[in-house]
Amino acid sequence: MLFSISPSLALLSLAVFPPVFLFASWRGRRMRKAQKKVQESLASANGARARAGNLRTLRALGCEDSMEARYRGAVGAARREAISVGDESAVFGAVVHFAANASLLAVPPSAARAGRAAR
Repeated sequence: MLFSISPSLALLSLAVFPPVFLFASWRGRRMRKAQKKVQESLASANGARARAGNLRTLRALGCEDSMEARYRGAVGAARREAISVGDESAVFGAVVHFAANASLLAVPPSAARAGRAAR
């Protein structure tokens, strides 16, 4: 129906969707991989915690500090990964919303030009 009213506006509005869709699918795959990496980092931190479970034994063997350092390192790595994924997700959402709003804002000026040209 939009093509029958104004083919140029229809093409303008449709021109925005394929690049946004391609970008979204590409970023979605990349974000899933990053989120999987975060889950693996968290699993690694839980593994370090399980190994440090028997505190009495660790104290008796004198390796409490090294196990604490391992656990802190694993938790820190998982935190950095999670922050990175959160940042990527925020940028992704902002770009998609900006593209959608830009396409909506581009239609009225184009419609006005098309209306003036038709007169």
